[in-house]
Amino acid sequence: IPATSRLRDLQDYWSGIRVDGALPGRQHIVPGDIPRLLPYILILDYTNGQYRCRLAGTAVVEGLGQELTGHILDEELLGSAFSDWFRRLEAVRRRGRPLSGEENLWWLSRSHRHFHWLCLPLASDGQNVDKLMVCIDWV
Repeated sequence: IPATSRLRDLQDYWSGIRVDGALPGRQHIVPGDIPRLLPYILILDYTNGQYRCRLAGTAVVEGLGQELTGHILDEELLGSAFSDWFRRLEAVRRRGRPLSGEENLWWLSRSHRHFHWLCLPLASDGQNVDKLMVCIDWV
C-alpha cells in the first residue's frame, strides 16, 4: 500500500480504470479526472529496452531541478541511480503490477530531498506493458 494519500489516490484511480482485470492503457486515463495529481506524474514510454519520458509534471521537474520530458532515462540522466531505477521499472513492466517505495535524491547530491514514489503499469492492449505511470510525492 503506497505511503501517502496522493499515491493511494492514484493507485485507486488506476484500479478503477481497469476493465475486466486487464491493465489500463494510456487511452483510459482522463487527465481531468485527476487534476491535482498531474503535477506529480511521469509517463514513461517503453521501446527497444529503454524508457523515454513522455511527460513530466511540474512538481517532478521542480523537485528534480531538471526537465525529463523527451529524455531517455539512462546513466547520463540519472547517473549512479540508473541501475536501481531501471531494475524497479523493469520489475513493474515485466510483472504488470504496481510497485512503491521511498527514496532521496542522493544521486544528485541532495540526500536531504526525500520522496515517496509509485510506479503503475499501463498496457495499450490490456496485457503487454508499454508505458509506466510514475508518481513522485515529495516529503
